[in-house]
Amino acid sequence: MTVRENLEYFGALNGVPGAATQARIVELLEITDLAPFEQRQSQFLSGGMRQKLALSCAVLHRPALLLLDEPTTGVDPLSRRDVWQLVYGLLADGASIVVATPTWEEAARCQWLIVLDRGTVLAAGEPMELMSKAEGLVFELAAAPGADQRLRASPQIVRVARHGSLLRVLLSHRVRDRERASVLAEALPGVELKPVSPTLEEAIVLLTRDGDA
Repeated sequence: MTVRENLEYFGALNGVPGAATQARIVELLEITDLAPFEQRQSQFLSGGMRQKLALSCAVLHRPALLLLDEPTTGVDPLSRRDVWQLVYGLLADGASIVVATPTWEEAARCQWLIVLDRGTVLAAGEPMELMSKAEGLVFELAAAPGADQRLRASPQIVRVARHGSLLRVLLSHRVRDRERASVLAEALPGVELKPVSPTLEEAIVLLTRDGDA
């Protein structure tokens, strides 16, 4: 079936009146940028387009509850944006949405998180609440190759990640405020430190490797 035929089929399947289905199709085609392809058979769509079509079919009848299992896996960045626009539209309509995602970027978009590891709950709460647990513990610094190992040798440093010429260093929450700069200066004397806001990933790493702050 074509893109439009798929949408019409799911509208009928869920009992949406014809006029309402057609109006909703116009809206979904615009949000997902699928309007130029509405007469194309779904088998000839790209992976990202098929994912957007599948989600459009699922939300056409404005469900009260939506369960999404990694909805943007294998989807390009622009299509990923469109998928989340659909999700936010349903939220605005009052729907409840549960999303399973393997990416921290998408997890940070959610209102409430449960972080799982092999079925065990590691952390739960709002993204900003979880990130606040690592506030003041993340520093960015310029360091030459090899500095990573010197930092990792310190028991007071939980994680070191290189981003180009910069290192992001995550300290243990057991290090007191006044001691944080000295811990890093001891490992790398003379290096200029810049405190930065923690990411969600860094906050969860802190909770899992350093205990509950």
